[in-house]
Amino acid sequence: MLKCRSLLLLCFAGLAVRLFAAEPPGAGLYQRSQALLANQPAVVSEYYQQLMAQLGQTPAWYQRDWHLLAARAFAAQQQWPAAWHSLALADQLVPQGIVAADIAMTAGYVAYQQQYRTAARHWFLCADKFANPPLTRAKLLLNLGAVESFRGDYAAAMVFYQQGLALAEQHEFVTLLPMFNNNMGAMHWRLGQYEPAIAALRQATFRYARLQQSYSQSRAAINLLNVLVTIEDWGRYQRFYPSIAQQVQKAGASEYGLFLQILEVIRQRLTGQGSSMTDAQLEALLAQLTGLNVQQMAQQQVHKIGLNWQAPPPAPAAEQFSSQLPHTERLCPAPIPQ
Repeated sequence: MLKCRSLLLLCFAGLAVRLFAAEPPGAGLYQRSQALLANQPAVVSEYYQQLMAQLGQTPAWYQRDWHLLAARAFAAQQQWPAAWHSLALADQLVPQGIVAADIAMTAGYVAYQQQYRTAARHWFLCADKFANPPLTRAKLLLNLGAVESFRGDYAAAMVFYQQGLALAEQHEFVTLLPMFNNNMGAMHWRLGQYEPAIAALRQATFRYARLQQSYSQSRAAINLLNVLVTIEDWGRYQRFYPSIAQQVQKAGASEYGLFLQILEVIRQRLTGQGSSMTDAQLEALLAQLTGLNVQQMAQQQVHKIGLNWQAPPPAPAAEQFSSQLPHTERLCPAPIPQ
């Protein structure tokens, strides 16, 4: 939220130009909720529900911002009807002159989380048709890259990521930079471009460390080790492994800890050191992995030691989709896929 230093200043925040004499009710709560969204979405949705009775008397842009924040919070808790209801409330504000780009982007996010991936791609492309400020466009490019990656079009994903990284670097969007680095590293790995993958993932770990985002730093770090195991670069692997293992433990990233154990078994067997862990014990570790990317990386690596373990197939995309955002849909270039 933007604070004006004097009365009735013209303030630019996000996509709207806002005139107001005082902060709307719950403005401090909104700022706190933005910080809590990633780790405590239930608290955010609780704050939202507490303010619902007052929101109708606040400016339309402020209502929209709360509705969209709540939609993300509900989606994080897999409360899909509540998420779409919040989006519908935001959509009802479009005739009042509210720009719909953020609504389309949030709809894309919710649809993607709900595995409506074709609809998610459409919403993101719809949002990209607006004259978005650089930060919004950078986020859209990140989301479009993720959608194309899931579709298996890694080259298309890389194009979106490269465009987004250039934009983030130009405007110094420091929180987005390591996200692009990490995702580009993963795409380089999938495309067999291993040295660019290593460079991107090292940059991601450094940038996450500066932001003190320990869990995300751990994710980028295990992606880095995964590349080194792929090319069997044991020199760099053993140089990086101790600090990465320490970081993963510090972050409390239990699944990444499991993946590190699996990589160590693979290293020991491939380098002829042997391992006390049997195939059955290794498969028991593999069965505990839940993240799709970690499962896919593990599957590729254990095949190197002759273990024919298969990661569970990704959940199929939901087949039916029904949205209730008519005002935003009218601004999209084509009907939402059903």
